[in-house]
Amino acid sequence: ESWDLPLHEITTRKVESHYFDLKQIREEEQEVISGFGYSTRKNLRKNMKSYGDLTTEWAETIEQAESIFADLVSLHQTRWQKEGQPGSYASRRFTEFHKDLIQKLIPTNQMGLFRVKIEGQVIGCVQVLIDRNRVLCYQGGSAEYNGKLSPGVIADYLCIEECFKRGFDAYDFLAGNSHHKQKMSTHHSYLTWAQIKRPRWKFTALNALRKIKQTMNVIKRVNQNHN
Repeated sequence: ESWDLPLHEITTRKVESHYFDLKQIREEEQEVISGFGYSTRKNLRKNMKSYGDLTTEWAETIEQAESIFADLVSLHQTRWQKEGQPGSYASRRFTEFHKDLIQKLIPTNQMGLFRVKIEGQVIGCVQVLIDRNRVLCYQGGSAEYNGKLSPGVIADYLCIEECFKRGFDAYDFLAGNSHHKQKMSTHHSYLTWAQIKRPRWKFTALNALRKIKQTMNVIKRVNQNHN
């Protein structure tokens, strides 16, 4: 007889993950900007012209990566703290963890750090992870919105352009269904989280005792019938 003891409780959650298909654009011999919707293309062209002389930088060395990361943290923290939030890098331990990752992943091309400047002033930075030729947009920091197109949108667009030039297959915004991620992508897939909870031994033991009691009752009835 099966004891039918409780197994680990498993819960799953599935969310959309939007991405820009760089490989498809490359195969179709199109420009990156052609992959966006009409209104996004129009706004990008207009506001790229408004911003004027933009310069971009992709970290090729650990020293460059550290410099860009410092700017990213500063921009990110300034923005979120003005909104009354602590920001992702409020934890020193978390920040140091990413500094350690830079030392390990930049030399192996598993991480990228990208920076956009206008007239020497940083307006946006992006931190990405790289897995099987797919760029995973992990975190960003951007200057304050000043009436033009968001600096964060400009930074993401120029980072997508840079990833296209470097031969990557996709630029993945990861989990989330924000308007920004939708308008800056061409497709979406799904990410699934699975959570396995350990069995609560108190209830496991009670269930086992209940099964023993049920079995003993069956034996008792059988003996009574024989008598």
